[in-house]
Amino acid sequence: MQRTGFINVGRGKTVEEKALLKALDKGNVRLAILDVFAEEPQPASSSFWEHPYVIVTPHISAVTSPEEAVACFLETLENLENGKTVSNVVNVQNGY
Repeated sequence: MQRTGFINVGRGKTVEEKALLKALDKGNVRLAILDVFAEEPQPASSSFWEHPYVIVTPHISAVTSPEEAVACFLETLENLENGKTVSNVVNVQNGY
């Protein structure tokens, strides 16, 4: 394949990341949009962050319907208002 676009929203460990970077550098893959990686969060030293042909998304590729989003919001709001544990807390130390 030549000049192919690559999107990974599946599992990070299914992609040979070194091979993908090599294919990007050679021009065999023209663009990679990556939502998941073998190591999460990606270290600051990762080549993916600065690569000109890579777009990194914040691990948000799951399909969410408006109904699911509203239900999650209402559950979170109710838990906060009642002093209960909130299940969808961002871990700042992990970066996600």
